[in-house]
Amino acid sequence: MKEVGTWRPARCGPPWALVCLAIAFSAALGFAAAQPAGAATWRVEQVRKGSTATWPRPSPAPTGLTYDAKSKKLLVSDGEVDEGPLWRGRNLFVVATNGDLRAARTLVKAMNEAEGISWYGRGKVLFVVDDARTAIFRFGRGPDRKIGTGDDTVRRLLETERWGSLDPEGLTFRAQQGRVDMLIWSDAGMRSGNANGIFKVKVGPDHRFGTEDDVMSTFSTSAPPFGYTESEGVVYDPRRKSLFLVSSEQCPIFETTLSGEVVRRIGTSAICAPGTATTGFSDLVFAPGTDGSPRRLYLTDHGKDHDPFQPGDNDGRIYQVKIEAGR
Repeated sequence: MKEVGTWRPARCGPPWALVCLAIAFSAALGFAAAQPAGAATWRVEQVRKGSTATWPRPSPAPTGLTYDAKSKKLLVSDGEVDEGPLWRGRNLFVVATNGDLRAARTLVKAMNEAEGISWYGRGKVLFVVDDARTAIFRFGRGPDRKIGTGDDTVRRLLETERWGSLDPEGLTFRAQQGRVDMLIWSDAGMRSGNANGIFKVKVGPDHRFGTEDDVMSTFSTSAPPFGYTESEGVVYDPRRKSLFLVSSEQCPIFETTLSGEVVRRIGTSAICAPGTATTGFSDLVFAPGTDGSPRRLYLTDHGKDHDPFQPGDNDGRIYQVKIEAGR
């Protein structure tokens, strides 16, 4: 079933690409403008903070974050480490929820920059988005039963550029009836000059990504009430059936429906403010807390982002927070 209002059929290559993209974003802007001004406001309180810069193998710019419930470990990707002097062939980090590094691995097979990641425990696969190749990959475990090693199996699922997404950043998915039926990613709009947005591709009747019956929908995160200038992290929460969004250049977290309607604006002034060390976040995921809570929100901050890489750019952080009703 196609999503009314923002759906787009698979045939959006030349010469229809610009037309399709304009229609999609116009519809998305209409959704964003229609949001109620009285959406509930919430805030975060810090539970724990850790540095990725002090790991034995540092992650200077953690860009992706996901959680493996079976191993009870966070997985962190770094889409920028290969550009600087700290590159040691490792861009996937296995991390305890207290922030301690447990292993450093490699996601370079068939790709360049592991910008965003999302772990699917039932399928034991890691979805990875590469913003240099504008593609989403599926990493499966090899005989060693570990992700990020030389025996991984890798398959390219889809090209984000096909849908007008030239700067894909964060990545998540929706699974229904034991099958991943939707891939969802954020786009920072930097390379294409387009507005920031969330892209969603749903499989068609053939149940395969990257084929002609895929259906795409999108909504803008540049327009109010978001105001994002660099959309990065996105996670689908199956418990609430909603999306949580972050930007690396703005502090607020937004919870939305799949169509982009705002459910909650979550303030982060306890850990984030313009002009301070943390001015936004690169990704987010829910996982059990170190304080005994079954559910806390974890956030990565890649710190300063310079091109080319500069010596002071090793300043990545991981926050663990709890969400509370605002006062």
